[in-house]
Formats: sequence, structure tokens, C-alpha cells
Amino acid sequence: MPRLVLIITFCSITLNAQLHPSEVNYLDFSTDSIDSLSEQKVGIKFIFSRNKTNYDFKNDQGLSESGIFSDHGASFGVEKSLFNLFNKKLELSINVFIDEFNQIGSMPENTFSWNSYFLTTGGSTSIPLIALRDSKFIRLSAGVGVSKCVFAKQTINDIEYDIKDHEEFDGVFSKASFGLCMDSFKIENIIFSIALRQEFFTSLDDNSVQELNINNTKISLQVRL
Repeated sequence: MPRLVLIITFCSITLNAQLHPSEVNYLDFSTDSIDSLSEQKVGIKFIFSRNKTNYDFKNDQGLSESGIFSDHGASFGVEKSLFNLFNKKLELSINVFIDEFNQIGSMPENTFSWNSYFLTTGGSTSIPLIALRDSKFIRLSAGVGVSKCVFAKQTINDIEYDIKDHEEFDGVFSKASFGLCMDSFKIENIIFSIALRQEFFTSLDDNSVQELNINNTKISLQVRL
């Protein structure tokens, strides 16, 4: 698990335990906790995120490119909760995301960057890991999906090139993800949460001589209606 996930997890749990020591119930599936989960209706989440992306690119010789570095981008998603299973302990959802994945690089005589947008649809599942107060929880989540590049350009020394149809971008990618989500505050029936997610996009094109996989860390504000 990435170091950042461990840090955020530790800080979130420790801070909440210090602020509300009597209100934290680890893996608490008592009647009260289940009732709290039951109060949360199946609904829609709007997800606003910040991406930190790393392209794992291999050329036609199978070698990774040097001199490229991660960059930041934006993301927006909508997630629809379908239903809950096992006495409200397991939630299943479907979602769609538009993600901006960027990368920068430099060599002695050149500077270059990549800017791309991927459309992803898939599903996810989450379980309440820690029960907080006021029907709020820290949740563990995981998901899968399929993704397609809808826009990609490369800039070399201020000259832009359209690369969406290049073989490393022109294909279907599988997505796998896991993360944590912590409910922060509640206004009437609207729940605001923060989330940290690690995502892995893997090219499914076996015929490409160049290979692009994407590793992405996503920090999100989630608004659940």
C-alpha cells in the first residue's frame, strides 16, 4: 500500500480517536450502527477530485522512458448507489468518471508534457470500517472498470501534437482501485466526505509495440445526496 495511504489512514483514525474517544467503534456492526447505515438512503454522489498521475510508458524495445515526472490534473465523477447487502454492511455502486491525466518531462535540449482525458465507467463496493458519531463512517472501498482515452496531446518545446490515435492511447484500459473514505460533516440529508484512492489503469491492447499503463492517486471531495 502506498505510503501516502498509510499516512492518511493513521492521521484520520488517530485524530478522530483523540477528538471523540468514546464515539469511535472499530468494526462495530451493532444494532445502533446498522440502524445508522439504514438511515442512509440509496442515492447519488458527486465526486470532485485532484489527480496525481504517473505514466508507466515502455517503448517498442520494452524500456521505460527516463526524464518524465508525475503531474496533477482534475477529475469529476458521478456514482449511483444501487443497493446494500448483508444487513447494510456492503454497498454496491456504479459510477462514471472523466479524469485528466498529465505528465511532464525534460531532457537537456527539450521540454515536453502530456495532457490526456479518460472516460471511465465501472462499479465499486464499500464497507463501513469505523463508525463515527452522527451516522458517519470511515469506509474501505474497492472498484473495477473500463476506460477509454477521449483526448490526448503532447507538447514538445511549445509545439502541440494530437496523439489520441497513437497506439499507446488508442485502446481500452482496465481500471482497478482501492481507498478510504471518511464522512466529514452532514447538513440535513447531505453528507460531505473526503476520500483517498489509488488507481491502476492497464492497457488491454496486446498488439501494441508500445505500452502505456497509468498509476494515479486521487484525493476527493464527495457530496452524497
